[in-house]
Amino acid sequence: MRRRVGLVLVAGLAALPAAAQQGTMLDAVGGSLWPRGGGADSKVGGQSGAGLLDGTLRLDFGPGFTAQGEAQGGAYGGSDGTGGRLQLWWANEALGLAGVFAERGEKNRLMQRRIGARGELHLGPFTLRGETGYVVGDRAATGQVRPGLFGTAALSFYQSDDLGFTGGIGGQNGRGVGFANVEWAPPFLPRNMALTLDGASGAGGFLIGLVGIRLTFGAGAEAPLRQRQMGRMPGFPSYDPAAFGGVRRPDPPVPPSSEDCPVTTSC
Repeated sequence: MRRRVGLVLVAGLAALPAAAQQGTMLDAVGGSLWPRGGGADSKVGGQSGAGLLDGTLRLDFGPGFTAQGEAQGGAYGGSDGTGGRLQLWWANEALGLAGVFAERGEKNRLMQRRIGARGELHLGPFTLRGETGYVVGDRAATGQVRPGLFGTAALSFYQSDDLGFTGGIGGQNGRGVGFANVEWAPPFLPRNMALTLDGASGAGGFLIGLVGIRLTFGAGAEAPLRQRQMGRMPGFPSYDPAAFGGVRRPDPPVPPSSEDCPVTTSC
């Protein structure tokens, strides 16, 4: 039985290129891989190297609908983090898109969950992006990642099909962050690759700078940059609780020992 299943899988994988050329629904499957590296600084984590790896996988279906899954892993500020997002949107390349999402991120033993809605509006060479929703917060109720509202807004300018600039701001529970992104698909790279430069600054002395390369595969891999970035917020922040400033779970209080207390008193 296992041998038969294996043969079916091999045959299916071998048929993928031919099916895509024939214009079947496999043309609607695409994704990206985005490694980035650089440095970070904050009052909590101090100066450190920084590395992020983002990946997406999407399925386009029906009249303009897309389902997309995203995942991210990263390390900076002395701790590792992971995150992911599931989202669904309807898009029109000439107008923009509207959708909903749910995400989860962890860093330094803190967990953050958010649900929300997003939209994009295409205005000539400009794209206006926005997200808003609710932070479910940290399950351990430490007060470090509190429940509440969040919002992010960004403006992108596409000087050409191969060059885009993005700047934006975000806010969550009284903390703010500003971020910027440059993405360029130079002629000396394959059409499905682009160079990126990201920077962000936020509460708690938070600073981060990243250089990366984004590889797009499947449907739309050679599309203009704006189409490749639809459904995403270029640059920072992402699913990381530290995106709005360094966060750290406070150390638990140490109970006093009997040696610290006089015999005639209680602590």
